[in-house]
Amino acid sequence: MVKTFNYFQPTDIRFGCGRVKEVGDVVAQFGKRCVLVTVPIFDAIEPAVKKVKKSLSDAGVSFVHFDGVVSNPTTETITDGAELARSHNADVVLGLGGGSSMDTAKAIAVEASHRGTSWDYLFFRETQPTDKTLPIIAVTTTSGTGSQVTQVAAITNTKEKRKSAIYNPIVYPRVSIIDPELMLTVPEHITASTGFDVFTHSFEAYIHKNTSPYIELLALESIRLVAKYLPTVVKDGSNIEARSAMSWADTLAGLSIANAGVTLPHGIAMAIGGSCPHIMHGEALAAVYPEFMRFTYSNAIQKFATLARIFDSDFTNATDEVAAEESCSIIDAFLERIGMYLSLEDLKVRQDAIEEIVDHAMELPDYTNNPRVATRDEVFKILKKAFRH
Repeated sequence: MVKTFNYFQPTDIRFGCGRVKEVGDVVAQFGKRCVLVTVPIFDAIEPAVKKVKKSLSDAGVSFVHFDGVVSNPTTETITDGAELARSHNADVVLGLGGGSSMDTAKAIAVEASHRGTSWDYLFFRETQPTDKTLPIIAVTTTSGTGSQVTQVAAITNTKEKRKSAIYNPIVYPRVSIIDPELMLTVPEHITASTGFDVFTHSFEAYIHKNTSPYIELLALESIRLVAKYLPTVVKDGSNIEARSAMSWADTLAGLSIANAGVTLPHGIAMAIGGSCPHIMHGEALAAVYPEFMRFTYSNAIQKFATLARIFDSDFTNATDEVAAEESCSIIDAFLERIGMYLSLEDLKVRQDAIEEIVDHAMELPDYTNNPRVATRDEVFKILKKAFRH
């Protein structure tokens, strides 16, 4: 019998090559004064920014450009963006870029319309964002975070060395434009890092204690696409078929985590990002995954076996126990293939920072949703092993 479950997705998804040209008309449906949120302009994103600015102008939208987004968005940069939004009397926020840009846009939409800062509205706070939150439009330029279809905005507090998140339906983007042509200029390492994040979202939603038959359907299709197309697009970023497939995989993964969630690796990776803001989220996940796989597989034999068979058909006739155990080595090899087999030492994490990272990882609820719930000592052992594989 199919289990009882809910599914919710309020975002108007506009997927396909060339769809970015619609952004001006989309924004104009929600307001006439917009703050455009991006990273500082560099070669790979400049063409997309020019297209978006032209589309906004053609639609008669008055806009200001906040280009102060940083990796692992900080409370300071969000406040700078919110102040610009207020000074412009913005009535809509447009996030253009990867997860950092979209998360920053979401947090700006909250802070610009509420008292205090975005850090005052984290998922565990009694006070939550209200319907005063400015409408959010998302245009993603990477295939990675799924932020274009989620209710999450990750935020880093550099003073506290903590990374947490706003988690509220009010920050779902009203409209999300996913145009694979915008990904053609993404550099190789960013493609690999964000692409591995797609895999982790899908797999963790699949094994999550709150998963459902619908989420499993979406997540498994995303995993199949990543297994087939991520190595291709890392090698040849101009391959529009592979870019389109990864864009769709990212969207499916985002839809999956929005309704199920993530597990142990994400809580640890969030803590790593809080302690070491120079580390990309996908890099932190890649460093943790080999040890997470070995820690968890025996508590979800059938699902880890399914993963192994997606990546390697040779395990079609193997027992679930054999396939599940082998899935660990399969993911190791996949990380090697995409240039992401990394250790915490490779990422310049200090060994004496591990205790602090463990403490912050245990503050987030993600580990409780894993098939095998880790103790603090077990998380510490995972990180010690991940320090030097």
